[in-house]
Amino acid sequence: MKFRIDASDSPDIAESLYYVGKPLVYMLPPQMLLLQGAHRYGSTHPFVAALRDGSAVLERFYSAFSPKNLAQMYGLAETGLGGETLEPWEIPWLKRKRQPPSAEVGLGIEHGASYYGPCTPEKVDAEMLRLNSLVNSINAVGYRPQEHGHIRGHFLRSGNDFRFFVRGGKHRTAALVHLGHKRIPVTIAETWPRVIVQGSESEWPLVRTGEVDATFAAAIFSRYFD
Repeated sequence: MKFRIDASDSPDIAESLYYVGKPLVYMLPPQMLLLQGAHRYGSTHPFVAALRDGSAVLERFYSAFSPKNLAQMYGLAETGLGGETLEPWEIPWLKRKRQPPSAEVGLGIEHGASYYGPCTPEKVDAEMLRLNSLVNSINAVGYRPQEHGHIRGHFLRSGNDFRFFVRGGKHRTAALVHLGHKRIPVTIAETWPRVIVQGSESEWPLVRTGEVDATFAAAIFSRYFD
């Protein structure tokens, strides 16, 4: 059974954050969805662009975007604030087991992460194979999250403006955007926070421990709305 993914009926985000029950499915426009590092799911997203123009796009992305620390991950100046030299994959607002990105597509992490460089040629090939396989599968049998689960993540909120931080399903998101879908179905994982709110930086785990300066944490958050 194909999943209808262009439906306009979607819960009101602000109101639904107080909902108690089975996780809701939100039908969000691609421009609301972002990959870690604040890469928006539009035509210039590295995965979406690679599906359109080929693996050379990913090669260039991983070569040009190879941050050495958390400040470089978000294009922020290194001014000596606490947390700037942490690993690029750190997230100030999540309390979780802190570890590097896991190995994917059968390759060890020594080949690189999927959302920043550097990456080996084998990693680029594996990422392209995964992306193209998803597009081919959706074209052949439709999108079937009822079998493989929904794209998952959590909301970021700045006033009345929302973004959705994609934490699971980043390749599926790119495939759907590439295929031209105007609404992408996502849900919040039950074990993750529902929303991170701008202005609450002093409460974020890595800020509370003193590992990340609150001003620097706020600058990272703002990148997702720039």
